[in-house]
Amino acid sequence: EILRCLVGSEMCIRDSLYNSLNEYALQMFKQSLHYAKLSENKNYICSAYYDLGKVYSVLFGFDNSIKYYKEAIQMTETLHNNGILINGMNELAGVYTETKDYQPALSYAQKALILKETSELPLKKRLEQSYLVIGDIYRRINKTDSAYYYLNKTLSSNRMETICATYEILYNLSKEKKDYEKMSLYCDSMVVYQDSVWKLHKNKELMNMQEKYNQQKLLNEKNQLKIEKLAHIRMDFAGIMQTVGNKGRYAGLLYIHPLRGFDLFSSCLLYTSPSPRDISG
Repeated sequence: EILRCLVGSEMCIRDSLYNSLNEYALQMFKQSLHYAKLSENKNYICSAYYDLGKVYSVLFGFDNSIKYYKEAIQMTETLHNNGILINGMNELAGVYTETKDYQPALSYAQKALILKETSELPLKKRLEQSYLVIGDIYRRINKTDSAYYYLNKTLSSNRMETICATYEILYNLSKEKKDYEKMSLYCDSMVVYQDSVWKLHKNKELMNMQEKYNQQKLLNEKNQLKIEKLAHIRMDFAGIMQTVGNKGRYAGLLYIHPLRGFDLFSSCLLYTSPSPRDISG
């Protein structure tokens, strides 16, 4: 029962986030944490802490976001769950960056990078995201050489969104340093990738719309088949009743409720059909 509630809560949470119902999502996250604690499953509890940290950051409740991210990080260190540990540190670095508390932001981002570099292969594929976070923090604290170093490493990413964000930061960095030659180059690249990202998202949106249309079309076709089948049933029963004469009074009922009408019609035949004795006599 607790597991069912956890799964149900998580589904509601995802849906509510996508629909920007963040206050409702917050209540669902709290409910998820409640059931996770009842289950006494540390993995569920850890995930619930992480999710609460994330939704509070969306709602700009940074103090609570930091609190729950730290709870998740502390628990993952005992569970050896590197996935949530790294994500939690990266998210926490982002929250500290938003609050302009750059020292802990840099510390958590660097810890996350070290864990990624020493972890299994799937986590190493996302190194560029850490480079981007660290490079942006260095830009904000005016460590230009370090910023350029990490941001240029980010450009090896195979994700257009990451590269687009990197060029935007590089553009702002060169603008702040009045390096107009680099600024022009980064601006051109930024515009190209922004256009590509926009087209990518637009295509995804169109594909989602087409998929929804196909699903609705299939549903409409199924409903039409049901309607046509029901119409044939009514016509067949009406024809039968017209042939039996005095049973025809049940025809109207068949048009309203064919199954119930058929039951009454069958009963009528049972009680009024002539017996073998009547036939022989």
